[in-house]
Formats: sequence, structure tokens, C-alpha cells
Amino acid sequence: MQSGNKKLKRNKSLPAKGANKIFGRLLKAHLSEKELFENRYIPEPNSGCWLWLLTGPNGYGYFRYKKTQRFAHRASWEIHNGKIPDGKLICHKCDVRSCVNPNHLFLGTHLDNNRDMMIKKRHKILKKEKKINSEIAFKIYNEKGFHKNIAEKYNVSRSLVSQIKRGEIWQDATKNKF
Repeated sequence: MQSGNKKLKRNKSLPAKGANKIFGRLLKAHLSEKELFENRYIPEPNSGCWLWLLTGPNGYGYFRYKKTQRFAHRASWEIHNGKIPDGKLICHKCDVRSCVNPNHLFLGTHLDNNRDMMIKKRHKILKKEKKINSEIAFKIYNEKGFHKNIAEKYNVSRSLVSQIKRGEIWQDATKNKF
């Protein structure tokens, strides 16, 4: 019987431990920015969106190339259309944060992005503020408890409750008694 102390020899035809990581890094180092970018999304046939595979908790994709990380939709714009001018944003026509299809992106300002959001009714506070009147504002102002619970009770946002409580909005309604 052989003892269990026999030393195993590495099969030299197989790569050494960790070689796949090194090979992967070398391969990435030789790819152009566009080639690397094109391996990181999946085209969605129904909407035409190119869905980025590596997204953060906010839903936006991140792209890293040569030790520089940026949002994937901004990288897509620069790869396909050139440099983004200072003070400009890259906005989504499709409203899909992980989309990097350059045909779904447009160059805009903060004002353009906010207008787009309002037109498409994607603004949470705007949706909920429509339901409030001076009587409800007075009740919210005088309500005791956590802002979250008050917001749920009146079907408004927490930030709206906070603004009413601080007297930033609905000042006239909070002074009146109903």
C-alpha cells in the first residue's frame, strides 16, 4: 500500500493556477474600447434597447476601460458620437437606465432632462402633489408621527410631508383652521 504523502505533479499541459485571470487581463488590454464595450450588453429585440450587463444599485450601467470608470450610457455616447460637451448630460429617450443603444440616447441639459421627466410623468412628487389641497396640507402639518407613516396615510411623498412640516410649502393652509 502506498502512503498518502505522495506529492502530486502538476500536468504541464494545463495552465497554471490563476493563468486564466492573467490571460483574461492580457486579452482585455489588447481590445479597443469599442470592442470591450460591445461584449458587455445584450440587445433586447422588442424595445431595441441594448441592456448593459453590469449595473449598480441605481440601475445605471458602469463601464471601466484603462482604469477609468464611467456610466455605460455616457461611454456609449462617446464611443458612437464623440466627446460630451461640458455641462451636458446624456439622457434616455426610452427611460431604461441600463440601455446603452446610442439611438435611444440624446444630448441635453438638466432642464431638458427635467422637462422630459415631467412630460412622461415620471416625477414621484408631481404625481402625488396633484391629490393634495389646503385641507389635507393642514392635516399633514398637524399630524403626529413618522413622516413615512404620514406620507402613506395621505398617499403623498415623504419629502412633501417634510416640506409642509418645515413650512416650506402650503404656509397659508397650515395657519388656517378647518
